[in-house]
Amino acid sequence: MFSPEETYKLASRFEFHCPPKKTGWLNTAEIELSVISKQCLDRPIATREELKNEVYAPVEEPNRLKATVTWKLTKAKNTTKDAKALSNDAAVR
Repeated sequence: MFSPEETYKLASRFEFHCPPKKTGWLNTAEIELSVISKQCLDRPIATREELKNEVYAPVEEPNRLKATVTWKLTKAKNTTKDAKALSNDAAVR
């Protein structure tokens, strides 16, 4: 356990952001990280500056254009998809 002073010191190092309610913010973040990983991090990167340039390059244009994500999977479709996956999984066993 930390003392109150240590706790405050550690907590002040973090910046907290409240996620929007009822949105796919986590899925959006995972999609962005996947894109960055596939486009930029598929090879060794020598310097921190090069890493920064590689990571920021693919996100600058969508950020400038204020690109958004359009979800096409509804709750009903997702439930049907899950049911099919479960039945297929059971058939494999």
